[in-house]
Amino acid sequence: MTVNEAISKIHAPKGITSILAGLANGDYSVLPHDKAIGADLLIAKEQVAKYQKAIDECKSDWAYWSILGDLEYWKAVQNILQAGMLNNGVLANVEAPNIEGLIVMDAIGKVSKFGEQVLKETSELV
Repeated sequence: MTVNEAISKIHAPKGITSILAGLANGDYSVLPHDKAIGADLLIAKEQVAKYQKAIDECKSDWAYWSILGDLEYWKAVQNILQAGMLNNGVLANVEAPNIEGLIVMDAIGKVSKFGEQVLKETSELV
């Protein structure tokens, strides 16, 4: 699997409550996204820092879960990009997480675990 293939298998999970509350407040960042396609490690690290700061300063429940989805997505992307550096862009074949129908905290956990698993299994290849 390539880095881009791995990144394309995930997106930033968002809960319905976060989406509705965000849209009602004019916050369109609450929509699910896959903005990391084509990103490099520097961008991923910047995004992790940005969302970590946002979660540290968060003051509402709906925003917290939306930000956490972004934070864990970018952490997963960072792990995938690091794995790609270990093995010249060739990653271990890790099954994509099935997050359909899950509550947001479980979906976020699966995205996070996918990134960790890709890094772990790729490091075992080298």
